[in-house]
Amino acid sequence: MTMPPRMAHVANILVAGAIIVLLGLRITGTDVPLLFWQITASLCFLANLDRMNGVAKTFFAIAVLIWIAGALHLSEIAPSATNASSSFFMFILIMGFLSYTTERSRRISTFFAGLRSTSGLRKYVTLNLQTFLLSLILNVGSVHLLAPLAIRRGEEGADQPELRRQALAIIRGFGVTPLWSPLSIAPLLVTSLVAGVSYRELLLPGLIISAGMLLLGWVMERALMRGKPAPEARQTPRTRPDYGVLATLLSVVACISVIALAAGHFLKTSTIESISFAVFSTAFTWALGQGLFAQPATRILAEISAITRRTSREGIMISSVVIMSATVAEISRHVNLAEMHTSVLGSSLIAAVIPAVFLAGGALAINPTVTASLLAAFLAPGWPTGGGLWLAVAMVWGWSMTVSFGPFTGSSLAVSSAVGTSSFVMTYRWNRGYTLTVLSIASPVLFLGTWLAIS
Repeated sequence: MTMPPRMAHVANILVAGAIIVLLGLRITGTDVPLLFWQITASLCFLANLDRMNGVAKTFFAIAVLIWIAGALHLSEIAPSATNASSSFFMFILIMGFLSYTTERSRRISTFFAGLRSTSGLRKYVTLNLQTFLLSLILNVGSVHLLAPLAIRRGEEGADQPELRRQALAIIRGFGVTPLWSPLSIAPLLVTSLVAGVSYRELLLPGLIISAGMLLLGWVMERALMRGKPAPEARQTPRTRPDYGVLATLLSVVACISVIALAAGHFLKTSTIESISFAVFSTAFTWALGQGLFAQPATRILAEISAITRRTSREGIMISSVVIMSATVAEISRHVNLAEMHTSVLGSSLIAAVIPAVFLAGGALAINPTVTASLLAAFLAPGWPTGGGLWLAVAMVWGWSMTVSFGPFTGSSLAVSSAVGTSSFVMTYRWNRGYTLTVLSIASPVLFLGTWLAIS
């Protein structure tokens, strides 16, 4: 049973206010009171119950059972798990605020709509890089923004080569961001699940792998176009794009990075807390500059409620996963999984197949957050010393491939809808060669890297 609309509207505004309080608590190094966090999460869940899918409802129910078990002293919920859970919830909702601010920029919409006037390999490379850049800020929101603006449906059906090229440029450009982007949930969640691995350690290998995957996509598209006639000229007049928009987006990313580094250094906050503070500060300043707060108070409150509602499902899922993972890790310590170190060969083989496990999970509509949490809960406690970084790399690499090859992901569904074809056609037919090539490279690299790290 869902809340009445007016009550849900008020509840979402209260949740947004609680997020500001949470940000203040985390920045000042204060532990989040468990009851305060439970009330906030429950209010968000109940106010947006109609947006919660089966996975979100199941995860939240498990989290509530864990809370009840803690209240009855049947289990102990570590303060660190509560703080981490609230921090991820806070991060998701604050990222929603940044997405809202970006999407309200008319210059950005006009700029990306100008991509319709290009075609061929030039359009693939341009669209691929710009999706990658916008994904750093909007995450999956970049796909929802770009797909309808940049993709031009043809009259020859879904198998038209130009449509295929446009779709793959977007899905592949977004797919590499989970490898390293500080505004993506993937590296932040993985480094929180794999003990002893920091985001800074994961950054360099993530950047190298993402650059390699982007380059591979360009090479494969060039090879496919070789010997084929150039696409017919479009009737749409070419427009001179406003490249100042790219400077704006790069400035936003740079501003977030500088503030996050300063917060981490001077306030001694964790990576996710520093980034959340930086994103909120940047988005708030950008919103002021755009005059978004010059609207009537009722309109501002309505927008705040809408942002909370739009990000509620992901926030509930991720925060519940963190609580569940902490509980599984606690159970694993009681059954001595932490002492069950695998052999060098065994660990290397496990690292090599982790991307395939993510892909299999994606084919079964299992969210990468679930796959990552389960793998980390059972592998991280007993993982050989020195190999933690390669375990984290394997997980974000698998996550990245699932984003661009899983037919049930939000990005795949959004792009396939814009193209006018099935997500299965786009991922399993159009993107199959690329994904299998990446997988054939990833497995031996992960095997060799893990072997050298722990031997």
